[in-house]
Amino acid sequence: MLTVFLKWSADKIKNKEDVIRSLLDKNVEVIVINNESLDPYISINEDISVPKYEFFGAYNQLKEYCSQLTLNDLFLIWEEDQDILIEKILRKIESGKPCIYSCNYKFVLNDGDSCVKKLPLIFTKDEGAEEKFLEGVFVLDKSLVNVDLGKIEDILWWLFDIGDISMIGDFLTIVKNKKNYLLEKKFYESAEKIKQFSLYEEVVEMDRNLMKLAHIEDDYRKYLTLKVGLLERVDTEGIEHYADIFKIENLYVAYILKYLMENQLIDEFIKIARIVNLEVLKVYLAYLLSNFEDFYRTFYKFMIAVDAIKEISIRDNPRVDILMELAKTYIVSMSDKSHDIEKKQMLIQMFVDYCNYGIYVTNKLLKSVPKYLNQEAKFIVEIDKVIGNINSNKIEQAIENLQNAAKIYPPMEQAVLYYIERLRLENSVKKYKLSICMIVRDEEKYLRRCLESLKPLVQSGLAELIIVDTGSKDNTINIAKEYTDKVYLHPWQGSFSEARNYSISLAQGEYIFIIDADEELEEGGAEKLIEFFSGQDYKDYNAFTFKIKNFASESFDRFGICTQALIFKNDGTFYYTGKVHNQPVYKKPIKHLDIFILHYGYIMNNDEVRERKFKRTATLLKKELAKNPNDIYYRFQLSVSYSMYGDDKEALRHVKIYLKNLEKKSSIEKRELNLYGHAVRVFLKNELYDDVINLSEKVLKVQDDYIDLLLYYGFAYYKKGDYKNAVKYLERYLDILEDFYTREIANDDSMVFYSLHEKDKAVKILIHCYYEMKDYEKICTLCKKVNFKANINSLAEILPMILEAVVKSNDFGSIKQFADELQKIDVDYKYIEYIVFSIMLQMKENMTKELLDLFEICKINDNIFKKIRNFNDFIFNNNREAVIDEFFTGLDYIEINEFKKYLKFILSNPYISKNISEGKIVKLLDYYLQLCMYLISSYREELLEEKEILFLNCILDAFEYLNKGKSIDALRCLKNSVEINNEMAIPMQIYVNSLRLT
Repeated sequence: MLTVFLKWSADKIKNKEDVIRSLLDKNVEVIVINNESLDPYISINEDISVPKYEFFGAYNQLKEYCSQLTLNDLFLIWEEDQDILIEKILRKIESGKPCIYSCNYKFVLNDGDSCVKKLPLIFTKDEGAEEKFLEGVFVLDKSLVNVDLGKIEDILWWLFDIGDISMIGDFLTIVKNKKNYLLEKKFYESAEKIKQFSLYEEVVEMDRNLMKLAHIEDDYRKYLTLKVGLLERVDTEGIEHYADIFKIENLYVAYILKYLMENQLIDEFIKIARIVNLEVLKVYLAYLLSNFEDFYRTFYKFMIAVDAIKEISIRDNPRVDILMELAKTYIVSMSDKSHDIEKKQMLIQMFVDYCNYGIYVTNKLLKSVPKYLNQEAKFIVEIDKVIGNINSNKIEQAIENLQNAAKIYPPMEQAVLYYIERLRLENSVKKYKLSICMIVRDEEKYLRRCLESLKPLVQSGLAELIIVDTGSKDNTINIAKEYTDKVYLHPWQGSFSEARNYSISLAQGEYIFIIDADEELEEGGAEKLIEFFSGQDYKDYNAFTFKIKNFASESFDRFGICTQALIFKNDGTFYYTGKVHNQPVYKKPIKHLDIFILHYGYIMNNDEVRERKFKRTATLLKKELAKNPNDIYYRFQLSVSYSMYGDDKEALRHVKIYLKNLEKKSSIEKRELNLYGHAVRVFLKNELYDDVINLSEKVLKVQDDYIDLLLYYGFAYYKKGDYKNAVKYLERYLDILEDFYTREIANDDSMVFYSLHEKDKAVKILIHCYYEMKDYEKICTLCKKVNFKANINSLAEILPMILEAVVKSNDFGSIKQFADELQKIDVDYKYIEYIVFSIMLQMKENMTKELLDLFEICKINDNIFKKIRNFNDFIFNNNREAVIDEFFTGLDYIEINEFKKYLKFILSNPYISKNISEGKIVKLLDYYLQLCMYLISSYREELLEEKEILFLNCILDAFEYLNKGKSIDALRCLKNSVEINNEMAIPMQIYVNSLRLT
């Protein structure tokens, strides 16, 4: 019903254990919001932990972020500096249609003063919900007086949201009384940053009201006066009178520059630029670029609005120096962020303008100081040579000049690389057919394996190998240098696409081949690529796909398979987008290559590696979701991250969130099938079998050969006991598996398939289903498909059913086949004895010659056969009251231990014990316990497992408590016995029921 988001520090959480425990006891969902660590949970004590999420967005996005995160109708955001009577609130919340609950907030101000505001406390996702006031409830809020640098922006977001200027004034008074210059500076910067998200008309009104506040500093008041004048287009001829506010300390004045650029007020901007130190101006622009993701567009459009040709045609134009510095500022700020197509083209254009401005300025410098040239001027001189060579169609010479120029003046290196890329593209100058582009970081575990698989490509001369390292601390770089001299160091910018696109910018090949360090080409894959790219057919395609086998275990027996485009035409339009799980943007036509790439990165048996990868990926995803909580793709990927981390509960949370957004669409698009497939897998892991069935049915109507869902659909029906439907979909799964790679869906690069290695599991479940349906002939047919080696851990389940089916369908011709198959694997024949023994128990006296022949096939000698028959008679002779010691007279301890194992096998195997009455189960368990006690009393404890001894001790303690009349303590001991030896859970439940303790 309610989710409480605790926006608390870890210290406060530790001190509020009683509050959190109380909420959880009342079935209130608790989620912590803080950025103190990247851990997915916070442990309150040994038995309580709550999920924790980081929030990286602006405070005005927090409510929407929490609204998406909760699965309940109502949610409350509890700030650290608020005292809330939560018990009272829970009593007042009504059931029925969700609504918004408001109450009085009492804000503590200076010197014990306070003010009261009626504000929403509990929110709902229902946009049209009515509001109800909680009488007698108030929130004591101390956030204003407890302010620090980390909280000031959040508080201002909230105050501007409610639009109370008087409270903003009160808050400023509190800030000034702290006598902390940095705190006051942060107040003004945050106020201006927040106002950027309002309309100009609203900003003017806010600024006029702020100017009336008594405590604002003089510079800020002057700034507001100038800004209001600009916003209202008032004459600002005297702008130079405001020069003193353009100080490096006053970063908030950067917003005047932002406004001028947004409205392309070039003359006004130049006026300010001429009265401000250029280095200070660059700081302002860098501040705007770092605080507003889209400001680069504003900056670029402003620069393009300048008529560069006109400016450089004016003799001794002082504006050109400023324009050159602005262009350089853009290039330096955006070089490491401009690897997608849009930003790349913008950077190249800015570079062209910078060079034009630079040649103008350098020519002036040469006239005035001909003997002195700084590095930047030398760079421009080299660029002048480039222009001459391009005009003379000497492209290779121009490229060489550009490479030399980049060495002279490194700030332009990235822009030069892009310009070279354009020259190569426009003039069809490519040195290789393939550029293998890799980004790596701390990949020494797999890198050599990957590079060895690529070696034939490089040695053929057909491909170059480019490796970009984003900050390795292990031996990755040294390994890379063994295989190529094109190893580049590029600091991590928090975006996989940025790193990918940087590597692409270095490519000199016709096509770009993307591969990761934890992948390798299958054996013979490089040779296939050499053969293909040595011909001419490759030129007909813009992209090429591979099959990716994603291993999930070190034994390589579990894997997912997908089709993925990894080779792309280097035509200037290909790039990656998305900070996490980057996606290539490319053109058709596409050719599907019959080559596998083996991916080992999902093998995460090492907890430390799994933890590190989860935190890295989940953090990037949460940052993106803070900007747009409704983003389906990033929500899906966050669910995938939690699932791979092993947290199925939180994976389910995000599945439910993105499914709600998908449900708003009128139909399922094929590119969304993978999102639904993941949802079904998560439902399955959480044992939500009805949800598996309902969603699978919906999706299979769109794609009836979605092989994963057929398996999951059948398994869900099996778990629900609907064996007929389970058989229907599992058989369909096996049919499609036979020709899967010939189907269109197999080449869909939006899909990942996780069930292609699950044939043995499907066969095993089908055997279970047919066994329950008593269709023994089907089992006999199916068992020919059983891979005994792959199912060695399941033999205890399926062999008894197969053998029983053989007996009951009189298909004894298959027995020899089973024995032959078992002889091919390393299986203990004592194990086969247990199975034979279980069959004897079920068949009793109806032993056929064929079944007896099985003993000989399974190498069971006459002596063992005789003992098994005697023991069978002993167990099932209801007319004899035998004492255990009497039966075992003449048997040695090893033989007794073997019979103990038979009993344990029968009791722990539900497919055997279900054919035995509960009375017999109790008797068998009693015999098992007596055998264990017999071995202990005979000083042969070494024949028992440790858990058997502990199991027995718990049961003996239980009987001691029963003798004293303490049935509750007896039950506790019996429960403990099952926790120690859970194989005995079903027999122990029957045993407890027979004792009638409950």
